[in-house]
Amino acid sequence: MGGLGFCACVVFNQIAIGYLLPVMYYIMAIGGGKKLLGSFYPFSMIYASYQEKVNLAVLGTVLTIAGLYNICFYKRIKVKV
Repeated sequence: MGGLGFCACVVFNQIAIGYLLPVMYYIMAIGGGKKLLGSFYPFSMIYASYQEKVNLAVLGTVLTIAGLYNICFYKRIKVKV
């Protein structure tokens, strides 16, 4: 959820959206369950399944790297202009 919030904050340049999207994801997980989120269900340990945790870790890492890349990319553009 941290990678999702960080990437949303960087892309939209609004900290409120960075907090809102992970909260919405959490609410979707509670309301929709495993049927809605599939392999990205954050409460999979209830079912003694750990494969979803690997998927979430990879997705969080990718979103964090994408956010950091986005910050570096826009800083390079601002310096050139």
